[in-house]
Amino acid sequence: MKNYIDESGTFGWTPEGVSLFAGLSLADRSLSNVTDAFKEWKLKIAGFEDATEVKGWSLSREQLEVFVKCVILPHRDFWVTLVAFDTRNTREAIARVFVEQAVDVAEAAGRLAEERGNPTLARDFRKWAVWIRHRSPQNGLWLLGLARTILNTMQHTIIRHMDVLDDPEFENWDIIIDRSSIIETSRHEEFWGGWLRSVLYQQTTKEPLSVITEWRERDHPFVRKYVRPGDIIDASDLFKRHMRFGDSKAELGLQMADVCAAIVRRFHVDGWREPYERMVERVVRDERGDEMLTLCLDETSLRSGPPESGIKFMDSPPSGVEPD
Repeated sequence: MKNYIDESGTFGWTPEGVSLFAGLSLADRSLSNVTDAFKEWKLKIAGFEDATEVKGWSLSREQLEVFVKCVILPHRDFWVTLVAFDTRNTREAIARVFVEQAVDVAEAAGRLAEERGNPTLARDFRKWAVWIRHRSPQNGLWLLGLARTILNTMQHTIIRHMDVLDDPEFENWDIIIDRSSIIETSRHEEFWGGWLRSVLYQQTTKEPLSVITEWRERDHPFVRKYVRPGDIIDASDLFKRHMRFGDSKAELGLQMADVCAAIVRRFHVDGWREPYERMVERVVRDERGDEMLTLCLDETSLRSGPPESGIKFMDSPPSGVEPD
C-alpha cells in the first residue's frame, strides 16, 4: 500500500486563502497500471517527457479533465483524501503561538534531559528548539495540515480496503510526502520529520485510528503490526520506518498527488468545475459527508497546560544535526 501526499498553495495569508493537501491511496496491486496510465497521459496530453516533472498548477483545464478521465477513474484502487487550511479563518498570531509552544516543549524536554544526567540529549533538544523558533506561522500551518492529511489518508485507506482480499496490501504500508520548498535542506528533513512525528503522536493519542472489527478477528497485518494489548493502536513504527519525504521529480505518485491537489485548488480559487466534479467520485468523504476537511486554528487548538505536559509526545531529537 502506498500513500502519496502533496500540497497546493503557500499556507500564507493571501487573498484567496485556501491551501490544501491531497493524499492518495494506491494499492500496490494496481500501482503499475496507474503509473503506466499516468506516463501515457503525461506524454500524450501534458506533453512532458518521462523524466520531466509535472506541476499541476501549470496544466490547462482540458489537461486536468483528461487526467481524471484516464488516470483516476479507470482504476478502482485510486482514492483521494483532501485537507485544507483557509487562512481567512485562522489568525496569523494564533499560528505563531502554535510554533512558540512547540519551542517551549522542546526547551522543557532539554531541561528534563539535563536533570536526568543526559547532557547530549539535552543539547540536541536545545538545537531543535532553536530550529523550530525560526519557523514561520505558515510553516506551522503546513505541518498541522500535513499531520491531519496523513491521519485522514490512513483512515480512509483502511475504510476503502477492508475486504479480506485487501489484507496483503497492509504487509508493507509506505507514506511518501513531497519534500516541498518548505524543507530547505536535506539535514532539515530530520528536524521536520521529528516535529511531524511529535504532532502525529499527540493527535493519535487524542483521536486514535479506527480499526475494522473483522480485522481483529483474523490475522490482519495491521492488527499484527500496530495493535497492542488493550486494543491500543501504536503506529510509531510506521511513522518512523515507513514514512519519508520524497523527491517529486523521481516519484510519479507524488506528481499525481500534486495534480490532484491542483485540480481541487483550481476549483476553490478559480472556479474550474469540470475537472473537480469528475474527480469527486474518487474523493473519500468524511463522517459528515464532506469532501474536504477544512481546518481552523484558534485558541482552543493551543496547548492549555505547561510545556512539560507536551514532552511525552516528543520524538527523539535529531542527533548531531546543526540548525541553520
